[in-house]
Amino acid sequence: MGTIEDRWWSSREGSRVPRERSGRGRRWRARYRDAEGRQRSRSFARKPDAVRFLTLMQADLLRGTYIDPGRSRTALSVYAGLWLGSLSVRPSTRRTYDSHLRTWILPALGARTLASITPTDVRGLVRQLGEGLAQSTAHHVHGLLASILRSAVEDGYLPRNPAARTGPGRPRHVVARPLSVEQVQALLDGTPERFRVAVLLGAGCGLRIGEVLGLSVTSIDLTAGQVGIDRQLQALPGQGLALRPPKSHSSIRTVPLPDTVATAIVEHLSRWPVAGEQDLLLRPATGRPVWAWTVLTLSPAGGAVPSAAALDGAGVPERGRGPSTAGSGAHRHHRRRAARISALA
Repeated sequence: MGTIEDRWWSSREGSRVPRERSGRGRRWRARYRDAEGRQRSRSFARKPDAVRFLTLMQADLLRGTYIDPGRSRTALSVYAGLWLGSLSVRPSTRRTYDSHLRTWILPALGARTLASITPTDVRGLVRQLGEGLAQSTAHHVHGLLASILRSAVEDGYLPRNPAARTGPGRPRHVVARPLSVEQVQALLDGTPERFRVAVLLGAGCGLRIGEVLGLSVTSIDLTAGQVGIDRQLQALPGQGLALRPPKSHSSIRTVPLPDTVATAIVEHLSRWPVAGEQDLLLRPATGRPVWAWTVLTLSPAGGAVPSAAALDGAGVPERGRGPSTAGSGAHRHHRRRAARISALA
């Protein structure tokens, strides 16, 4: 139930009596109680505008679509911070979200109130993303913004999601192309001997680079010819390297261990034995865990060289290069080539 109040004049015993603020400010005030029972009001210069506003508020309350005007005036940057802080996600995922927000979303829309963001604004951001990012990255950034605004709808900050149906479209599917045996051999030649087994584990077992570098001796069953994957090594900002669960539950798995890769592991352990069964298979001379760039930025002689050198020598295309090039990539999808790795023995 709501009321329309005349802020200039009151009625007493059939007569109009001026109020103290008569003639000053907006004359008509619409008063109502929100979904939580709190008193709300808004003033207007014209009575028809106050009546229209009150009718809309009462209709929204009856339909269950009422939005607190104060909440809808929250800046996107403020709500995005609340949203990100409420998530229970992997540190690497949180780092990616934070990067997308700081680099792309907040510079464009962070100062805007949630209620002021329109589908046209979101399409403008999508156009900017398309000019500076790969289609897949633009798709992920837009998806992040859409998720934040969808949560704002669920939390009662917005009546609808302005990012709905504004995306750049799904990125074009790129067929994974595994490295050839010759390219794997070139990578081996350009990798320090102490870390060459990492290349073979990626090529022969289809492991991600983090899985290779987080592999302990106890996870390797030479008798059964298999490797158990239940953790990976990650680089976390401010925390250094840490062992974490795999990317998803389906990533916890057991994979076959080709004979040539098993032989390489045995030879590796004979030259660089580990301290105990739970210790990592791959460690530098310092004894600390090693990250991917260490493998890719050392020459066979041990000196620092540009990481692209080994990749150039292997003929690896620049597109898709990264820390995982030596150990994973398309090999996860083409384990049938593992048998051909025997040519590298």
